[in-house]
Amino acid sequence: MARAMLPIILFLLSTVAAQAEDAKALIDAATSKIGKGDFKGAVDDLSRAIELDPANAPAYKTRGLAHHQMDEFQTAIEDYTRALAIDPTMVMAYNFRANALRSIGKFPEAHADCDKAIEIDPKFEWAYIHRGTVRYLLGDLGGAKADLTAALGLGASYADYTCLWLWAIDAKMMRTEMATKTITDWPAGAPPFARGVNIAFLALNALFLACRAMSKPAA
Repeated sequence: MARAMLPIILFLLSTVAAQAEDAKALIDAATSKIGKGDFKGAVDDLSRAIELDPANAPAYKTRGLAHHQMDEFQTAIEDYTRALAIDPTMVMAYNFRANALRSIGKFPEAHADCDKAIEIDPKFEWAYIHRGTVRYLLGDLGGAKADLTAALGLGASYADYTCLWLWAIDAKMMRTEMATKTITDWPAGAPPFARGVNIAFLALNALFLACRAMSKPAA
């Protein structure tokens, strides 16, 4: 009996393996489409991949990203959540979900996802960047600055973006001297356009402070 069942078992195993390979090919194709801005095409490919392999966490995560890029944040969150139900250690799914949650104003939930991503991978710079921006939006300027500074210490790939947030924090705290220092200490690899944008923001902030001082009644 067991010998008779062997061909069937082998056939089923080969079918599952083939479906997994087909799903991977669809995920790769969808990732390429996302890079080209074809988000709807990517969603179609990824939905087919999920039909072939319903337990494929990367397929859900990547489909969530495609929805995310179309500003379909709630749908994206649902896909990221499905991916995490399959693989609770998927750092990028926590990172993407935190970003989507932040986009719809769910800042405490976004903070919690960033915490989890950092717990899994303490060197994942984007988790610090996203948590820093969430803390800024929650009014925790000290915590925001600590996270963004930590991201730079990890060699933030988007140093210009991170420094602009650091500048915004110092400007909001009315620490003009520190905001100026952010420009002075701008990472060598940051693009020149970003430095120009930062200087423009600093100039506008200086003008705002001057106008505020002039509008105060004389003592």
